[in-house]
Amino acid sequence: MNKFAELHKSQNIINCINILTFSILYKSNISKMFELFAENLQRNERQITKNRKT
Repeated sequence: MNKFAELHKSQNIINCINILTFSILYKSNISKMFELFAENLQRNERQITKNRKT
């Protein structure tokens, strides 16, 4: 294998690792966003019920 092919192969591996890393981060951010959204809904619901009681 010549030097260019070796370099190209290592570059492909680095790109694969980058894509995997970013997809994992992206998915974890999405799930975090849904968690925050759910917490917000619960907080709003508690606030609404508290306001109804007063």
